[in-house]
Amino acid sequence: MKSPQYRQQGLPLTSSLMESTIKQMNARVTGTEKFRKKESGEAVLQLQADSLSNSQLLGNFWSHWRTRQTGANTDRKSTA
Repeated sequence: MKSPQYRQQGLPLTSSLMESTIKQMNARVTGTEKFRKKESGEAVLQLQADSLSNSQLLGNFWSHWRTRQTGANTDRKSTA
């Protein structure tokens, strides 16, 4: 590894930044107070990655999400 050259370029020399990001994302997906469907895990990861990358996808998601809201809880099963 060319550490002196990488330092001059301002590049990170450790994996601690990536490890910290992975730990944060893991806590958000599998935290003790997280109750979501198993199938939505991929979407949560996509949204978290988008949030960290400052792209426009997260804004587009929320705009689309708001237009589909009806106020009904679709996760509950009918007891009729």
